[in-house]
Amino acid sequence: MTVQEILEMVVEDRGPIFLVFVILMTVIEITPIKINPWTALFGWLGKQINKGVINKIDDLEKRLDEHIKNSSEMELKARRVAILDFGSSIIRGTNYHKEKFDFMINECDSYEKYCKDNQITNGVAQASIEEIRRIYQEHLRNADFLTEKVK
Repeated sequence: MTVQEILEMVVEDRGPIFLVFVILMTVIEITPIKINPWTALFGWLGKQINKGVINKIDDLEKRLDEHIKNSSEMELKARRVAILDFGSSIIRGTNYHKEKFDFMINECDSYEKYCKDNQITNGVAQASIEEIRRIYQEHLRNADFLTEKVK
């Protein structure tokens, strides 16, 4: 069927032509412009039907983001407290195993990275971190970490 014949059918009788037009819109795809009216219609219809669910999901995503942020802040505070506590303890002269020092050095690294990434300054924790590293280096040079005798 040619375009001319389709136009003649439109002129003669509009009812069946509309049906033909709908069928042609469903089957024919114009190459440079991909138009699919059914996709648009069903997409809109789906959004209308699921509007309540979509709103609930959006609300849950906001709550989850807030929870993650609060959790990260609590973890950062706990890490800071552990660093300050360990720093105070070793400054008072308490000695620890090398493994504890290694763990705390890693905690210091993580804390510093977080502060750098989030542009947070903290002079008190930074002073403790520097002292922890200094004492760690001293223990390495003297080989006098706390050790346990194996029985």
